[in-house]
Amino acid sequence: MDYLKSEHLKFKRTMSNKLIFIVPLITAIFAWIMGGYMGYQYMTLYWWYAFLLPGAIAILCSLSHRKEENAGKYYFTIPCMPAPQTVKSSK
Repeated sequence: MDYLKSEHLKFKRTMSNKLIFIVPLITAIFAWIMGGYMGYQYMTLYWWYAFLLPGAIAILCSLSHRKEENAGKYYFTIPCMPAPQTVKSSK
């Protein structure tokens, strides 16, 4: 729980907090414009999962990464697959 509190404090007055609320509203507006009243639910799911959710995740990750780099003492590591283990047969 302390981790979530520290993350909230870190992003308190940034675009990331606003983006969490803005992106679903944009989805609803796009769906209403494109699908009208009859296709609203279908278009909402389409716009959300096809375009806006992946874009929002990418932007949030980029903003988080930039915030951590500016804070200092941050080492970005990419997790690697472990080396394949060889199985020795007992003959």
